[in-house]
Amino acid sequence: MSKATTTHNESQTDRITAVSPAPHEFGANLVFTSDELQPYFAFDSAVKEAGGGATGTISYDGQRYDVGLSYQQSGLKPWDNERFRLESVREFRISFEATDELGERSGSFLIQPRWPNMQSKGDRPNPSCPDIIGVNLKVQGSNLPLEDYLPIFRRAVESFDINSKYFADSKVHEYSNIFSFEYYIRLDREKSKSLVGQNGILRRMFEHVEAGDGQRELKEDNRQTLGYYNHVKIDSDGAGKLVSGHRYGKQIKAYHPKHVRDNPSDALYHPKVGVSLQTNYNADGSVSWDSRDELVTECDELLLNVLAWGGLSTRVNSDTYVSDEYFEATETERDIRLVENPLPDIKRKQDAVVVDGLTANPNLNESDTEAVEIIADGGQMTVDELADESDYSKRTIYRVIERLEDILQRDSGRIGFVSNYIADVVRTTLSDAKDALSKDGGSGSGSSAFQKWANAHGVEVSDSDDGRLLVRFGRVPGDVNDVLRAGLRAWKQSGRNPRRFNFGKARWKTDGRMNYRVPIFQG
Repeated sequence: MSKATTTHNESQTDRITAVSPAPHEFGANLVFTSDELQPYFAFDSAVKEAGGGATGTISYDGQRYDVGLSYQQSGLKPWDNERFRLESVREFRISFEATDELGERSGSFLIQPRWPNMQSKGDRPNPSCPDIIGVNLKVQGSNLPLEDYLPIFRRAVESFDINSKYFADSKVHEYSNIFSFEYYIRLDREKSKSLVGQNGILRRMFEHVEAGDGQRELKEDNRQTLGYYNHVKIDSDGAGKLVSGHRYGKQIKAYHPKHVRDNPSDALYHPKVGVSLQTNYNADGSVSWDSRDELVTECDELLLNVLAWGGLSTRVNSDTYVSDEYFEATETERDIRLVENPLPDIKRKQDAVVVDGLTANPNLNESDTEAVEIIADGGQMTVDELADESDYSKRTIYRVIERLEDILQRDSGRIGFVSNYIADVVRTTLSDAKDALSKDGGSGSGSSAFQKWANAHGVEVSDSDDGRLLVRFGRVPGDVNDVLRAGLRAWKQSGRNPRRFNFGKARWKTDGRMNYRVPIFQG
């Protein structure tokens, strides 16, 4: 086995021997245009000759499958074209199910016609369709390798006297795409605890991968047992942060069956851990059929890396992986990147963001710390809600968001922390931030006379570049002198040194022009 130098997000080895995951859910739209609508008419004839449907049995790769042919009415209007000779539009379905004990190696193939400018019947919206003539084969199934679906379909087609050459691999159109794919392993229940729960790798992934302008999701349901149903969803950007070069949005899931088993000798007593494509979190939605090998590799790599980051061996041994009907705890040698756990590095960067943003920020003022503290206590809220809660103007709140853009973000109109982890760090850092703010008497407590004056006039108070106190008005005061004198009185009532206020700077706008006063008062 060849070794390589290990650095963050670089390959640990060029080729490794590791546990082999099993395929689970799969879904794709495979488009065939080479023979236009001939495959569709062939299915229509076969169904009519069979009296509306038929059943049969086929064999593939040593496994027997029960297959069935049926049809259903489509929601499409017939094509007003001489090439479409039918008065109604049907869709044809071939179902298949392995004749094994579970019968969960199964699925269906739905054959749908395609032509330009298709129209729906009734009030339903018209489907969007590219300028093609042919058929769409909608494939859905489980517990089979991706590459087995088309061969099984061709065997089934032949069993109903339909020419399978219409569906040759070489005829799959470039518009074809994958909308569902999952790889899984079954993990010893005790070992799975490193992935789930408060300190599990799934929660840490969610906390440390920033959403930014994207999306992510954490769900934890441990009511029946620890790890009953836990998942993390990450978008394309988050996938690249975890493993460089990855670009598909995914879900990482650890879960038990609906009814949790209590017998350790039952394979289902132990949870599944799977990685699947999530089109809603993927930058391009579905994945091109031509990119299927890349998708499979990404799911394989992320699954193995998550296990490794959780401190688990990726090699098969007697007490880590548990075989079931469709997952065999065996290992293969293949090209897979095992990368250094990125979460500690992300954690260090996020710690630095909080320290720089709160405790070491020279422009920090009380509106910042108070807004952050309110969100830390109450969770996400709108600008209006935060302004009401803090008694600051909305303009001040917008400035807070701008100054603390590395800590706070607006998402769908609500203000919250960039990540859950940053939220936790902020809660423990606020006291340090307040200490840093009070060192030079820059502002007082939220209940002080000066703070009430500042809130009343939408004033922000901070240090200017030369160290002077800077008083910035959110709106133009009626009489600047009167308002500033009231501010000086409130400053004194709050126990502050008047010299700092007197020799400070004031800034406000009049008719779109910025006005400054330095110093505010002499003496």
